[in-house]
Amino acid sequence: MLSINGKPQVNYGLRDTVDVPPRGNMVVRIRFFDYPGKTVLHCHILNPEDEGMMAVLQIDK
Repeated sequence: MLSINGKPQVNYGLRDTVDVPPRGNMVVRIRFFDYPGKTVLHCHILNPEDEGMMAVLQIDK
């Protein structure tokens, strides 16, 4: 995670969940080099997830 609402964040290692403020944004950088195939990137709050805050990533080697 690089930033939340434009403020740089300290990297404390691997995370699978990040809190983002309401109407906020975050910038992430992900390097997939050992895990080819499909995976999902999604919101854990059900209403936004149901409204489309979900993506399927195709990772190619």
